[in-house]
Amino acid sequence: MEFEHTLSESVEHEAEARAVAEVVQDLFAAEVVEGYDNPDKPSLMLVARGKTLVDLTPYEDARRTGPRRRVGALVAHTIATFVAMVLRFRDAGSVVFATLGDGAPRLTAILDYHEVGALGAPRFGGHRVTFAFPLSVEMRAWLAVARVRLGPKALAEFLEDRILDVRELSQMPAGTRELVSQMGLNIGSPSALVAIARELNVRVETKVTAANNLSTGETQVAFEEAHSATAGRQAVTIPGGFVLAIPVLEGGELYPVICRLRYTVRGSEITWSILPYRLDLVMRDVFADVVKEVEAGCGVPVFIGDPES
Repeated sequence: MEFEHTLSESVEHEAEARAVAEVVQDLFAAEVVEGYDNPDKPSLMLVARGKTLVDLTPYEDARRTGPRRRVGALVAHTIATFVAMVLRFRDAGSVVFATLGDGAPRLTAILDYHEVGALGAPRFGGHRVTFAFPLSVEMRAWLAVARVRLGPKALAEFLEDRILDVRELSQMPAGTRELVSQMGLNIGSPSALVAIARELNVRVETKVTAANNLSTGETQVAFEEAHSATAGRQAVTIPGGFVLAIPVLEGGELYPVICRLRYTVRGSEITWSILPYRLDLVMRDVFADVVKEVEAGCGVPVFIGDPES
């Protein structure tokens, strides 16, 4: 009887152990719940069921020979690169969004955009090419001094350095010549600006005794020769402005930019300001021309507006 009782207890304990083992296994065993063999579904694993959910996607991606889909945004530095990349990857759903913005124009090509039509398949829109209208070296140089007060020496040195950007008014498009006429500006030629720059360098240590706007739009500045043997006044005539022909965008076409010259006299000192005229209109022209180039070169729809984030 004692043997039978011991055997009964052993069987009972073994059954209890198996039951406990099953409970532990049920609670803590890992289990793949979906998507392991389906690339269109996430691969998930339950670890310590009811407590932790583990995404297996990073582990699967590490074993793949290629990514699940194309993602990323290439930044094009020129329109030619932007067009070339769109042509390389475009399909029937690809589109371009053109955003003028508030002084920050931008192109965004979404190569995997949603398929056309209400019943078209939605797509991720994660493969993109962007173009942020990078300004040229020339444009950045002129913007750096725009509306900055420059002394005679600083103005002279800048004009000498950038004189190749200046053009004769006769070389400008008819629209630019008409605008200059309406503004009543007396435009200085490149050679005149070089001569003025040299004259201002000579007079840099002298004092201003008068500065007048003439009816032609020019400024006549009289300098006092205080330290020369033949002290007296020497007048320098400054044109009201000049015109540039520079690429607005890096590697882009030349555009005319009208600049006005203005002065400020404080006591016996004079400072100069270069005021580019209506750069917003210049950028609108650049934007419109770029959109036309993209429409012709990419062969995909171009929408004016912001894309979905």
